[in-house]
Amino acid sequence: MTDSFNHQVRSFLKERYNIIAELETLHGGFQNLIFKLDSQGELFIIRLADSSTRPHAAIKAELDWMIYLIEHGVSLTKPLKSNQNTFTEEVTIENHDYIATVFTYANGKKLPYPDYLGNEAIYEQLGELTGKMHLI
Repeated sequence: MTDSFNHQVRSFLKERYNIIAELETLHGGFQNLIFKLDSQGELFIIRLADSSTRPHAAIKAELDWMIYLIEHGVSLTKPLKSNQNTFTEEVTIENHDYIATVFTYANGKKLPYPDYLGNEAIYEQLGELTGKMHLI
């Protein structure tokens, strides 16, 4: 990402979420740009979804589902409301339109392929989580 892009993201975060943070790129993919935010030791995630490939209604449905799961005891990273009291904000950065969502940061680590293959403890944890979600 360019310095200009990062500056625009930081300005957006300050204006809409009162977050002053440094950015670390975690993922720059086809549908989303994901950044880790460090605001004086407090960590967040911002996801910038390309509004041309991710309809606002689909993102809202995803967030509604996440909030429902959280309210029923599933441990997930939580979307945060902006100063406008919404879970999503539209933003234009470098002449490109995004739908922004800020989340709490979930500590943990990514399990690299193929390290998790054959790890029965991981399969058991995933099964328990899936079962819990099906009971809701």
